[in-house]
Amino acid sequence: MDRPALRSLPEQPYVYAEWKKARVHIDYHVEVDGHYYSVPYQLVKKQLEVRLTARTVECFHANQRVASHLRSPHKERHSTQTEHMPKSHREHAEWTPQRLIRWAEQTGPNTAGVIEHILERRIHPTQGYRSCLGILRLGKTRGEVRLELACRRALSLGACSYRSLESILPGAGKPAAGPAAPAPAAGRPRQPAWPRLLPLTPRNPTMLPHPTLDKLQTLRLNGMLKALAEQLKIPDIGSLSFEERLGLLVDRELTERDDKRLSSRLRQARLRHNACLEDLDYRSPRGLDKALILQLSSGQWLRDGLNLIINGPTGVGKTWLACALAHQACREGYSVRYLRLPRLLEELGLAHGDGRFAKLMSSYAKTDLLIFDDWGLAPFTAEQRRDMLELLDDRYSQRSTIVTSQMPVDNWHELIGDPTLADAILDRLVHNAYARPGKAG
Repeated sequence: MDRPALRSLPEQPYVYAEWKKARVHIDYHVEVDGHYYSVPYQLVKKQLEVRLTARTVECFHANQRVASHLRSPHKERHSTQTEHMPKSHREHAEWTPQRLIRWAEQTGPNTAGVIEHILERRIHPTQGYRSCLGILRLGKTRGEVRLELACRRALSLGACSYRSLESILPGAGKPAAGPAAPAPAAGRPRQPAWPRLLPLTPRNPTMLPHPTLDKLQTLRLNGMLKALAEQLKIPDIGSLSFEERLGLLVDRELTERDDKRLSSRLRQARLRHNACLEDLDYRSPRGLDKALILQLSSGQWLRDGLNLIINGPTGVGKTWLACALAHQACREGYSVRYLRLPRLLEELGLAHGDGRFAKLMSSYAKTDLLIFDDWGLAPFTAEQRRDMLELLDDRYSQRSTIVTSQMPVDNWHELIGDPTLADAILDRLVHNAYARPGKAG
């Protein structure tokens, strides 16, 4: 009687999953069942939701998947994706002594022994990278078998260097010769080989990956290209379903694109200091309001088009704090530009003469966050007052501005000069600004 109400089974089998919450450590990894999985470093100290299946680990932030990994059974180990690392970490992680040794082990144990000997003799292992790479390239030009034999002789002689191996191996620059065919025995006629029948279909039909990798490179899908190349090296990758593998590829592509966009925004911002809020030290007696800094880090003031004034004497870190907030804004997807006010006013004056003024003002007006550093070092001229009023009026309640100054705000009216223009400038700059978190205490 229930048969008419029955429905067909779903196309995809049910996958049991568990959900957990995890906080990102300062090393941009989350701990799940004793293993550490990387997430984008911008999410440091954020709380994520982690979805665990028998094969994968997926991390979500604000209902968006930010990272996915193959689940690892190993405890106290790390699974790190290069795209999740800061640029400074990535440069040092690209080449390591362990990577060179593993590469040499593919040729043979003697080659790996020579590489280890070279790296151990250097005070800093990076000093031996060039020599090691040169030795490993000899395996392509002279043949890996010959290189392994030469490394065995070099170890016995104690001459473990690129020049020694190059002298041991004859035939510089010649390609590796293939194995020689055995000569036929004398006096015995050579028997004709029996023809072999090729099977109509291969037993394990597989698709060649190289055309796919080339097409991904043509399409500039570099993240998917790297992820696919890594998947091809995993022996049991076939245990994952098509949807799981595709999800890993898409996540890697999205992570790499976000990383490139962030690098582009930071390059265009031209920040004076490479600072971030995570490095802020609240123990220094500078009168910093931690609650206010946390509120500013959320980015709501940027969405509301509010300003920020950082006021205090020399040496309290006004410019550093402004650059840290600007770095956070770049991570949130906002465009930023750092400007020293004396140079900005000089540039605007020159732009009046060469016809760039309108284009320059339009560019600054569209920037989400402008930093005016060293406000008030000198009184404003009449032309500078008019330019500043026009710039602030174009940005009022639509874009945000950070101003750092040694002069108290009460003295700005006199510093600007003209009472009417001073009232208009301060109305657009000060009256919708946050308190001064950089004031010395």
